[in-house]
Amino acid sequence: MPEVTETETSLAVAEPEPAAPAPAQEPEPVEEAFVAAQPPAEPPAAATNSAFPAANPMGGGYDALRGYALRTLGGGLPLPSAMLADPTSLQPVRRDCQGNAPTVVIDLDPAGGVVPIAGPLAVNTDLARILSELRLRDVQIAWVTDRGPIDARAVRDRLVASGLDPASQDSLYVERYPGETKQARRAALAQTQCVIALAGDERSDFDDLYNYIIEPGDARNLELLLGNGWFLIENPVGE
Repeated sequence: MPEVTETETSLAVAEPEPAAPAPAQEPEPVEEAFVAAQPPAEPPAAATNSAFPAANPMGGGYDALRGYALRTLGGGLPLPSAMLADPTSLQPVRRDCQGNAPTVVIDLDPAGGVVPIAGPLAVNTDLARILSELRLRDVQIAWVTDRGPIDARAVRDRLVASGLDPASQDSLYVERYPGETKQARRAALAQTQCVIALAGDERSDFDDLYNYIIEPGDARNLELLLGNGWFLIENPVGE
């Protein structure tokens, strides 16, 4: 879920004296904050900006996710969604679920990268235990990554090996075409399932709007969702 400032450098040019012209001076360099009509290669990573307040200890972690999911399931229908009704409003107003299957969506990618498909693999027993309990209560688990279709098999194998999806039964949402946003995949998932909780290691795992927020204070109202549908957790397969 950095301020852009433009630096101007003005140069004072003295009138040369007729008898002895002053030697020419090289102009001071002008630092440009941006290039017109050329957007940055990547949006500012506002979700990990230290200007955002730290999550309340009760608003993050695996146990908080478990407790919230169980309370939500026990609250009867309609289930509350963790998806924003209108992200552009920057208000914690949720969309309607319409009684679809309850689903917990977990982002696999570490901040600033994508989930590794080789190398050491952590066995996350705490999260695996919680997910197993939720599946027994008919909660579906969906994993999201910016890996492409060519890597889908390797990602799923890692989920199985880590114990997070031992029966290979969860949904896996990879990038369907180059440049597809995670927001598009979350929105497509929400058309058929009720996303009761979103979990990830940065705020942009909850909504892509955090990639574009310049003033962290603009999103202060959304902080009410931390621990109440949104959960900051350690990366599920991180070391």
